[in-house]
Amino acid sequence: MADSYYDIDVLIGLGTRFVTDDGSGIDTIAISLEHTISQAAIDAGGYAVRIFLGWPSGSNSGAYAEVMHTDPLVYDTITFTGIYENILGFSGREQLVGNGYGNFIQGDPLDVAGMHDAISGGGGNDTLLGAGGSDLLYGGDGDDRIFGDTDPGAQDTGNVAAGDDTIDAGSGDDVIIGGPGTNTIDGGAGFDTVSYLDYYDNGYLTYYASVDLTTGQSRLIALDLYDGSQYVYGFDYVSNIEHFIGTSMADQMTGPANFTLTDQTRITFDGAAGNDTLTGGAGAEALYGGDGDDVLDSGGNGNIDYIADLLAGGQGNDRYLLRGPAEIVEAWGQGNDTVVADIGYTLGYNLENLTLTEAAGAASAIGNVLDNTLTGNSANNYLDGRGGQNTLIGGAGNDTYIVHALPNSGTLLDSVIEYAGQGIDTIRSDAITMTLQIAPEVENLVLTGTLNSAGYGNALANRITGNVGNNTFYSAGSGDTLAGGLGNDIYYVVDAATTVVERTAEGRDRVYISVNYTMAAELENLNVLAGYGLRATGNALANLMTGNAAANLLSGAAGNDSLLAGSGNDSLYGGDGDDQLRGDAGDDFLHGGNGIDTALYTGTTAVRVDLALTSAQTTGLGSDTLRLIENLITGSNADVLRGNAGDNRLYGGAGDDDLFGAAGNDLLSGGDGVDTLRGDAGNDTLVGAGGSDTALYTAAAGVRLNLALTSAQDTGMGIDVLSGIENATGGGGADVLRGNSGGNQLQGMGGNDTIYGESGSDLIYGGAGNDLLYGGSYGDMFIFTANDGHDTIADFQDGTDALVMGNFIDVSIQDAGANTLLIYGATQVTLLNVTYTQISIADFLFP
Repeated sequence: MADSYYDIDVLIGLGTRFVTDDGSGIDTIAISLEHTISQAAIDAGGYAVRIFLGWPSGSNSGAYAEVMHTDPLVYDTITFTGIYENILGFSGREQLVGNGYGNFIQGDPLDVAGMHDAISGGGGNDTLLGAGGSDLLYGGDGDDRIFGDTDPGAQDTGNVAAGDDTIDAGSGDDVIIGGPGTNTIDGGAGFDTVSYLDYYDNGYLTYYASVDLTTGQSRLIALDLYDGSQYVYGFDYVSNIEHFIGTSMADQMTGPANFTLTDQTRITFDGAAGNDTLTGGAGAEALYGGDGDDVLDSGGNGNIDYIADLLAGGQGNDRYLLRGPAEIVEAWGQGNDTVVADIGYTLGYNLENLTLTEAAGAASAIGNVLDNTLTGNSANNYLDGRGGQNTLIGGAGNDTYIVHALPNSGTLLDSVIEYAGQGIDTIRSDAITMTLQIAPEVENLVLTGTLNSAGYGNALANRITGNVGNNTFYSAGSGDTLAGGLGNDIYYVVDAATTVVERTAEGRDRVYISVNYTMAAELENLNVLAGYGLRATGNALANLMTGNAAANLLSGAAGNDSLLAGSGNDSLYGGDGDDQLRGDAGDDFLHGGNGIDTALYTGTTAVRVDLALTSAQTTGLGSDTLRLIENLITGSNADVLRGNAGDNRLYGGAGDDDLFGAAGNDLLSGGDGVDTLRGDAGNDTLVGAGGSDTALYTAAAGVRLNLALTSAQDTGMGIDVLSGIENATGGGGADVLRGNSGGNQLQGMGGNDTIYGESGSDLIYGGAGNDLLYGGSYGDMFIFTANDGHDTIADFQDGTDALVMGNFIDVSIQDAGANTLLIYGATQVTLLNVTYTQISIADFLFP
């Protein structure tokens, strides 16, 4: 059905008139009130109506005629009960009452002194528009939209005079459109909204809202775009309003100073577009910045008994001022946002920056997976960017920075900014390589995680602490403290004031020095860096101290130390303990100190070292001085080692060595090669090891020696132990020498000796004196020279044994009954139980 238009003036006559409709189409009722009436009633039949008090579009009502009542408090009352959607009233003081449905009711458009409309929406979700004048609007039940004056879409270009409205929204979730004039707005029950969103830049004026709930006032400010002046366009006294919506410009909204929630309702500020400033109050607020670069201030701690503040900046680079616990919501791609917090805070999703205020005190600033900038205050802060490539700025105070790296890498993700005089700060990092050079004003570094990491200091007095891995520390300044912890750690020390901290059972650690240095307790090893001639002192542990090519002084102090010099002219002091000293090339001074000390000559150069000499001696590796050295160990060449009156240990190593123990209970070990071992006086141990080795006994008194015995035996020069010895040489006395099951070389030398080859193919030489020789069970060789005395071979086997005649001259063979006598110069040899006829030229060897 086509829309219907009704002019109430036509319907009004004598008595009451009722207009009815069937409910189809959009119908309009216009009330000009040109006639004096007491009441006009329209039966709506239970349907919703729309009411406009004003000139209808397309109306033919003619000129406006105002009817004034003599009693200014008397209203014309029109009650609508029909189905007419548009009802227009104008002229006079009307009271319009809707029904239980969604009505649209518009009052008088003119502002005439003393002419006030009273509009009540009744039930339903109504829209009420006061239009001109100072109106009283009551929303009633339902979710209503209430306009105090002109529809904002029809704003004038200047400061439009407007009425001062009183609005009571009633129950329901109502929307009240703020407007011009001085208005009183009561939202009533429900979640009610005052909105300024419809006020926009019209080319002449632009608007912004200023809401201050500390005073219960809300202003709509108009800004002249031509001259820049501004004035209050609308002034509202508000109460029971839970939701405010701003304009598209830079709105300002502030929550109440005193507020007590009885449920979990928040006061909501919605800045819409524009660079808004939204400030919460004492209660719990929800602040929505919308588009633009907004400032959202939580304004307090919220009502922690019920619900915390909610802050959502929306699009733009927003700034959150966090006064207490609050929920901050940002979506991906909504600008570069900053949280300024009065408390310790962890950035939520999609927040980039965090700054701690002075009110936060000693608080933590924690980042997220983005590239964050975290800024501390003057207190002691803890800053951890977590994921992303972060910038950490501590400020004053003793701050702690957590600096991350790519996994299993030395590539740092974070940077640290500190300035001089801003406290004693610490970086904690899980990087494989971490340097304080990235933060020249940060003092301390702690390596975290379990990787084998390296930590570098800066020019400050640093404290660098390791993790459980094998760490390397590089000191760069003066007064550093390096603490490795667990693991086998390495320290580089460039200043004598550097302190290294190690504890018991924290690995085997090493320090590299470029300054004179005394090793800290629980530090095991030391190396002098190339190019420095330095003094280094060990500790109570078993230290390994290594010099360089310069002239170093290494002192082991207590402990069983190993001091290894380089090619310079070095001084090595073992100190207490059983120490090892290696001078190497150069003219070295080796002082063993207390304990059983050893000089090492373990190179490939042949050396001659005599421990009995305390003055300089030419060793083959320089002119060395050895004092209080008990033992010698040499390398792979033919070395000559001599002990002293003490108990010595001489180790020949590889090569054909000559070891002489002298007095004392000595241990002589030839090592590989053809070695000669002479224990001399004392209870000695002779170890042949590899090669064909000889035990040499040169005493004037006779000795008794059995190479088959590996246990202690009384040789006549001491209770000796022989092991791995193939050969034996006697001295000037009447010696008794016995071989073993191998092929032995047995030499009696001077004196009337008795020699037993035993099993094996032996080489037997009686030497000077009248010797008794037994070859044993295998083919043996008996050696003679022209002046060896009168010897007897007790078991010569023709065809098996051989007679080796040195210094070749004629040999006379004579028959001596059951024996054979050989005359060889001054030497006579009797072959027992061998007849003259058994001997042939095949039994002789003439070298």
